[in-house]
Amino acid sequence: NGNKGIEVIFTWGEPLLRSDMIEILKYYHTLWFRCFVVTNGTQLSLVKYKKIEPYIFWISVSLDGFATFHDEFRGWKSFDRIVKNLREIIPTTKKEIFLKTVFSKQNIGDLERFYDFVVLLWIRKWHIITLTDRWRWKNLDTFLDDDNLLKLSQFNQVWHSIEILYDDPLMAGN
Repeated sequence: NGNKGIEVIFTWGEPLLRSDMIEILKYYHTLWFRCFVVTNGTQLSLVKYKKIEPYIFWISVSLDGFATFHDEFRGWKSFDRIVKNLREIIPTTKKEIFLKTVFSKQNIGDLERFYDFVVLLWIRKWHIITLTDRWRWKNLDTFLDDDNLLKLSQFNQVWHSIEILYDDPLMAGN
């Protein structure tokens, strides 16, 4: 099939809020598209995951550090719900589940402890997003400075039990 290599990524907002998301994924699956879902994880119950699992290649869930920071950064209390959902889903699937974390000056100090937490969740791919001045962000005090970026770079050279992906091309080479 000519569509076999084409990837469709469902993101922005919360795709799992759509009442027709399962039908959409089924449709693209019948066309041989490889489907991916990027979610905040709050709507990703085990029941919903099992309904979409046959039609996705992988799923990415946002979790930006421990509860206090994550909930403040995202603007609402969602950490506990996301972690509960992940703990229910991960043991039941062979699909890849990426964890996506935004690091800033406010949570970079938790890097090593959060890594340990990610490993305990059985996450094998961790996408680290660095909050730098390249973002159009209102609060300039949150940006990672050169020392923080160096810390992330050194961290990546030491820890190897999960695959760490970076959004920043300067970090990806480390």
